[in-house]
Amino acid sequence: MSLPILVKKTIQKSSDVLTLGLNLTGLRLSRTRSNDNYNKTNYYIRHAGQLIYGKQNIFKGSLALITKEFDKKCTSIDVPSLNIENIDKKYLFYIMSNPKFYESTEKEAVGTGSKRLHEDKLLNLKITVSKDFLEQKKISRLADKTNSLITLHQSYKN
Repeated sequence: MSLPILVKKTIQKSSDVLTLGLNLTGLRLSRTRSNDNYNKTNYYIRHAGQLIYGKQNIFKGSLALITKEFDKKCTSIDVPSLNIENIDKKYLFYIMSNPKFYESTEKEAVGTGSKRLHEDKLLNLKITVSKDFLEQKKISRLADKTNSLITLHQSYKN
């Protein structure tokens, strides 16, 4: 993983801004609010394929992969993105979305009141992964299929 080059963007409308849910609930567009509020914060463009996380809430499952649907949307510096290189993106995401992993990141967070896990700390965490790219792909496809089955069964319950 690496830090992307930050490109600022002036926000014109709320649909330019991404928000990230807790408990792996994923990405969504911001709710409408006054443009004046957007002008008080710096926003940065994020790209499809990047890992995004909430500095204050990663240990509560606030992380996602940016999909094509959210390409070129923006977040503040408190919701950074990271480029993923030399590893299957979904494979890495599935490892990091394990509660044992993301809950353990809290011990690396710093600050009083609202603790934050900064990018440098996240980049230095030891993550054990398979070195075999084909195996990574197989595992991520299997996880995708499992998630699809769970979603299907949940829809039957409702």
